[in-house]
Amino acid sequence: MQLRDFLPKILNGDILWTFQKLDAVESSMEKKEEELEQLKMDCEHFRARLEAAQADCMREKKEKLDLRQHLHEAKQQLLQQAEYCTEMGAAVCTLLWGVSSNEEAVKTILGGSKAAKFFTITAQTMESFVKSLSEDMKQQDLDSDENQFVLALAGIVTNVAALAGGREFLVTSSRELLDTMVQLLGDMKPGLCTKFKVLMLMSLYNVSINLKGLKYISESPGFIPLLWWLLNVKKNVLVGYMRKVEFRGSMSVTFPIHSWEIAPGTSLNRRQETRTNFRPLPSVSSTTVPYGNLTLFIQILCK
Repeated sequence: MQLRDFLPKILNGDILWTFQKLDAVESSMEKKEEELEQLKMDCEHFRARLEAAQADCMREKKEKLDLRQHLHEAKQQLLQQAEYCTEMGAAVCTLLWGVSSNEEAVKTILGGSKAAKFFTITAQTMESFVKSLSEDMKQQDLDSDENQFVLALAGIVTNVAALAGGREFLVTSSRELLDTMVQLLGDMKPGLCTKFKVLMLMSLYNVSINLKGLKYISESPGFIPLLWWLLNVKKNVLVGYMRKVEFRGSMSVTFPIHSWEIAPGTSLNRRQETRTNFRPLPSVSSTTVPYGNLTLFIQILCK
């Protein structure tokens, strides 16, 4: 029997189909093996990325802990520096308050290059102090460094304004301070920081002896709220304190008679009055200074 007759009997259709199917299965297995290998590689890659992310996370946690520690230390240092600056400011300004009762010392201070900057900082300090006061505060620590600091600053301004040159300087170069004092007097709650209010009123009283100062204060946007506050002053504790020192704050707006000068640590009912070298100003009509009639009415109220 020849080969061509024998092969068709062996290599029939079923066998050929089986071989083809086997080849397809082998090809599929090879692809699956390749995919499995790729998945293993991807898994290793993601595992490496996970380990790197975990390491970064641990490092960031440590950095955050370190930063929190540094922040806490910085806050403590800042508080210590703030306390130190407040203590230093209270001590230095109290000394300067005493020195400012000397006319030559005031002239030396105003002749320096930092005088205007000092009064700008004074205005900012006063405003910051008032903003820090709590509305439900029942009593103040009069011996605290913060309280002594602002009292000394207000006392310095009062003594500077007791001199003609000081008044001129405040009106021309420190109007921000005058605006701040007028605004604070209108904004502060009754019963809070009475001594501070009295010193600011004394300062404005002294400044009003200067005609330009009188005109500037009367034209200030905060002048009407201040008048309203003075109209109601008999209803709070300030009026009793003002009467103790025989202070007519409202009279200074229209009828300045003499300047006030006060020393640190001196009880306000035993103040030092500087009556010499300051002549009474001529009477100012209500057409020159707005609201003159109102201030006269306040004068009568406070008698």
